[in-house]
Amino acid sequence: MPTVRHFRPPESPCPGDFYVAFERMETDLRKVIRSKQVLTDEHTSYFTYQMFRGLKYMHAAGVVHKQLTSASVLVNKECDLKLCDFSAAGAPSVQDDIPVSSIRYAALEVLLLAKATFASDIWALGCIMCELLGRQPVFQSFTRETQISEILRLRGAPPEGELEGFLPAASKPDLIARLMCAEPPAASLASLFPQASCFALSLASSLLQVGPLGRPSAAQALAHPYYRELHDPGDEPSARPFPWQSLELDAADADARWRHLYLECMCFREKALTERDGAALEDLGIGALLREKKARGRFAPHWRPLVRSHWLLVSLVVLKSDHDGVRAVAAAMTDLGLRLKLFSFLLPSSVFNAPGSAEKEAANSSVGS
Repeated sequence: MPTVRHFRPPESPCPGDFYVAFERMETDLRKVIRSKQVLTDEHTSYFTYQMFRGLKYMHAAGVVHKQLTSASVLVNKECDLKLCDFSAAGAPSVQDDIPVSSIRYAALEVLLLAKATFASDIWALGCIMCELLGRQPVFQSFTRETQISEILRLRGAPPEGELEGFLPAASKPDLIARLMCAEPPAASLASLFPQASCFALSLASSLLQVGPLGRPSAAQALAHPYYRELHDPGDEPSARPFPWQSLELDAADADARWRHLYLECMCFREKALTERDGAALEDLGIGALLREKKARGRFAPHWRPLVRSHWLLVSLVVLKSDHDGVRAVAAAMTDLGLRLKLFSFLLPSSVFNAPGSAEKEAANSSVGS
């Protein structure tokens, strides 16, 4: 998800409104798909690779997105992707309410069984991948009934081993008949996307398996040959399982969620909030919760003022230096994305002409927002 730049707490240590500022992203993937921007197979692979990296991290933490669409994927001009819209995200659970905007990306088990699982996120990403390949949604549905019909028409019925699990939820006789008597798909993905590579079609087909048991996990998808030039197990992190039990709030403790949000603010402004609110933190139970999180290693303060001062100092050193070695290090740091470009207008252009920089800039400029 986008990086949190600032988390503003309420004006006093009492339940109130919080304000979160995220990093700026120029557009979303749906707008890119609908634009006149040329999208190649390389774009599709790079975009979906980043999405799978995000899903791998989320799923390892036990978090299901539940409403993944092309509009919930943010893009910047460097082709970096960020997943957003986590309003419905959480542990695998029943999902009765499906927004109209998410119907086109809903898997059969979500439509019939209301089960939002890791596999349903994989199906949604398969729909986004096909949307990238065809420049329009692969399913043109706005209701559950039409989406079910579209899935059966394009992908067929679930395998026999999984079919019985869908039937109890199909209370209407005509729907049961359609599930049991669904004919093989009349069209293949290859006929829908003739320009797609064989590896892209192979991956898309596995993601859009009607039965959830047949779909790969995010980690398995990253190892697909389609990502042979991008896959790097050492750079595809997994999260620690999220402690959902810590959010099982006592019915009498209506302020527990507020205390957790307050601690998130303290990650950014621990010293200032401690000085401002003082003893009130203990009275509200925040002090005890903070000590517990620190003991478990789950309190990670963001030392943003320190980081800003550090890089300002580094930049000033580079500005004052005429040493070729220092300039080479500065160029390498820029290539590593450590944001020294903020000061590039003050530095000689030769500083940033490190090997490979031109090729990287050319690749980034090939996609606009």
